[in-house]
Amino acid sequence: MNRKMVIIGIIPVIIGLIIGVIGNTIVEENTWSWGKYYSTGMKESNEEMIMVGQITVWTGICLFFIGLILAIIGYILKEKIQPQSQHLPKFCVNCGRSITFDAQVCPYCGKRL
Repeated sequence: MNRKMVIIGIIPVIIGLIIGVIGNTIVEENTWSWGKYYSTGMKESNEEMIMVGQITVWTGICLFFIGLILAIIGYILKEKIQPQSQHLPKFCVNCGRSITFDAQVCPYCGKRL
């Protein structure tokens, strides 16, 4: 499950980067080309496009950090929590049968471990 959380965190990081770059491109195009070369009649739509670009950039930044936090949490949990199925099998020293990892007494021969 923690590996899934890392992957789920990486996806918004990538999407956030893409959205941020798109928003930055919108802002740059409307700041430099429209603002310098076209008449003042275009300023209203220019300002609206700059606002759309800024909102897009901030959306990308938020997605990036949310994904980064999820990925870091998933990585930390993956390192700290290990399932019990990864433990080596435990055997009774008296009868040699396989017993559960946390057993204190062998259920087959009754020997205290």
